[in-house]
Amino acid sequence: MKSSVKKIYIAIAALLLILPLALMPFFYKKNEADIMEMDKRYATTLVDVYNSADKPATFESWFSDHLGLRKLAISAF
Repeated sequence: MKSSVKKIYIAIAALLLILPLALMPFFYKKNEADIMEMDKRYATTLVDVYNSADKPATFESWFSDHLGLRKLAISAF
C-alpha cells in the first residue's frame, strides 16, 4: 500500500474513535445534581481536603472522585 493510502486509513480510524467522544456532550447532557443522585453520594471537594483532620485519606478520596472523568462515565451510564 502506498503511504498516502495508509495515512487516509489512519485518519479515518482516528476520526471514528474521536468523533463519538466529541459529539456526546451535544446529545446527552446531565447536570451536576443528576450525576450526584445517580452516584448516590457527593464527590469530595478541595475544601473538604483542606478542612479535614485526615488529609491523606481525604485527598485520596478527592483524587479518586476526579480521576478518569468520573462524572462523564457516570452520566454516560
